[in-house]
Amino acid sequence: MEADNQKLIFENNQSDLEMATEHLNELVDNPVNGRTIEEAKRLIIDKTQYVKTRWETLLRDTAQGLQENRWKFQD
Repeated sequence: MEADNQKLIFENNQSDLEMATEHLNELVDNPVNGRTIEEAKRLIIDKTQYVKTRWETLLRDTAQGLQENRWKFQD
């Protein structure tokens, strides 16, 4: 992709999703870590919902960008 604002937005969204997914993985690998079971469960559920929303947003925006020809590719 050409370096422009659309690419920067995409990369930022992708990075946010990646970091959230890694945090969710850490929560699942070590859920209690000084927390109560209820706190761990709430954190995992909240982070799961956040990851799901970010993933859906990234997919939707990518598809829209393709339909609207927002993505500029280098030859």
